[in-house]
Amino acid sequence: MGWDAAFAATVRRWEDNLSDYEDPYHDPKARLRLQSHFPVLVPKRDFNRELAVAASCWNSIGFWRALSVMLVAGIVTYAAFQSGVFAL
Repeated sequence: MGWDAAFAATVRRWEDNLSDYEDPYHDPKARLRLQSHFPVLVPKRDFNRELAVAASCWNSIGFWRALSVMLVAGIVTYAAFQSGVFAL
């Protein structure tokens, strides 16, 4: 790029043109601007897929079994400390 001034100028022009597209994920206006100019670069959110992923956790027997084991272990530990089995 140092020896090709025309290419360097083109790169600088592209950098200047695209400088406002730096952080589209934290700025909603920048995300909309980027999506309107370059729809391929910004994937659209699929809420049905996100709901399916969330529902798969809530409908998972493994999730509920692990949660219940942790709760029972916590209750047993609390009861043991309150009864004086593990005197500190």
